[in-house]
Amino acid sequence: MAAESYLEWRKPSARDEKQILAIVDLLGQRFVNEVVQDDLVQVAEILLPKAKPANMNRWIMRPAACVLHHAANNKWCDWQRIRLFKEPRPKTRATTPDVAKALIKGATKLVQKLFLLWLFKHGERVTDAANIEWARIDFEAKTYRHYERKNDKWRTAPLDDEVLALLLQHKKASKDKKTRELPRHVFPWRSRHSVYNWLIPLRDRAGVTFTPHMARHTVGTMLNAQGASLRTIMDRLGHTDVKSSLRYQGGDIEVVREAGKRLPRLS
Repeated sequence: MAAESYLEWRKPSARDEKQILAIVDLLGQRFVNEVVQDDLVQVAEILLPKAKPANMNRWIMRPAACVLHHAANNKWCDWQRIRLFKEPRPKTRATTPDVAKALIKGATKLVQKLFLLWLFKHGERVTDAANIEWARIDFEAKTYRHYERKNDKWRTAPLDDEVLALLLQHKKASKDKKTRELPRHVFPWRSRHSVYNWLIPLRDRAGVTFTPHMARHTVGTMLNAQGASLRTIMDRLGHTDVKSSLRYQGGDIEVVREAGKRLPRLS
């Protein structure tokens, strides 16, 4: 009953709802005041036996904690703190602007150059970027609207000027010669696997180490180096959890030095 009440109240994404129901199936019709920490640990080990701690926390511990806290708020049980599996400190996997330039220069097609530029300037997840639609681009306002699958939400973001210039060229080349109509999507790939078909050979020719997600980390790292605020990094990368953006904050001695220079003189 507690899980059903929570799902009705919260209305999570279909994927999160499926995971909560899987947890309920294993716990059975147990009263919420009988569920303890060790029960959730066992559920995690059964449902995700080879998963990393971060995935166990994401798909088992946090959803279960949400249900139990919902039950506590309704006075169905006492509040209890659910401890998470210990996760390693997140690390960035950023590359350098030189690698980005080498990849874009080495791309043989305009659409490939645009896609790489889109990743390195907008920081999109590769599948989200691949599914950008022409109808959701506002050229006058220089913005685009897209659906974030991971966060299950729509988001409006600014178009980078360099991306916009190449996008206009691609738009002209994408129109059907007879009808002059545009296809639905900006890019011809619907998944990261279809992107890898041309990206891996390009990467090998350039002699660099690169995955599309590294471009996302690169955007966060470069924004931090330019002194961008935590809120700006979160908005650019579409983060909903501040901890996801905190990994880009600090750690660069020159960023700290420049920030210190902006303090008022005291002597």
